Amino acid sequence: MRWIDKSGPPPTALTEFLGLQRPVGLNLDYDSFTRKPQLRQELTAQQFGLCALTGAAIDGRLGQLAPDGYVVAALGERLKIKSHNAHLKPQAVCKREMTARGQEPGRHVGEDMDHRNLVAALLVEGAKDEMFGAAAQEEQLLRVKPTDRGCEGRFHLDGNGDVHGLDADARDTVDTLKLWHRTLVGWRKEAIGVYTDPGVIRSLADLDDVDDQGRQGALSRHGFSESSSPSKCRPLSKAPNTPRVAGQGRVP
Repeated sequence: MRWIDKSGPPPTALTEFLGLQRPVGLNLDYDSFTRKPQLRQELTAQQFGLCALTGAAIDGRLGQLAPDGYVVAALGERLKIKSHNAHLKPQAVCKREMTARGQEPGRHVGEDMDHRNLVAALLVEGAKDEMFGAAAQEEQLLRVKPTDRGCEGRFHLDGNGDVHGLDADARDTVDTLKLWHRTLVGWRKEAIGVYTDPGVIRSLADLDDVDDQGRQGALSRHGFSESSSPSKCRPLSKAPNTPRVAGQGRVP
């Protein structure tokens, strides 16, 4: 998980829309928001072309991965795949909390329109067993969010493409997002292969060059979070002191 700095000003898509709607006092909710594609582009750029929840590519590389809008999952299932604007605190939860405060969604600005709660993410559609990332989160709250400073240090990526949480909240987040899903593991393993390909890596300088490509968002069609790149990962079969919990592991 790569940290996303939300300390700056909100994206233009949000500020311009709210600037027009606040004087009217209507349509101040995400359902009524008419600039979703523009917001997605701004968030994707802020995130260096990577999904905030899974680390997969959601920029132009997504077109290489799924030219017809579909990918084949690890067990052969065809999944519809696209990028979208995701709410870290689910939109339905935001609405319920507003109502509980006596505020009417659409007439008041809630967290569903707060840029600190909005990220660009991968969205998959298909069989329930094939859901991961935002589709798996549904209305669950994340105990570790990509907007939490230091979130990168709470996860470990091993050489097999598995992600391990290094504390209880991180393990819960891995489970909530199904970051152990076989399809994601396969994508990560392919990306890691760039670092272990003898035709690419012949020296430490070559490794640095690949790291630079990762930082610039050009590593592979699956993308890769540079903060967890294999050059920075310890060669462990599993992260230390991180026993698997229910659901955290590859799907049989």
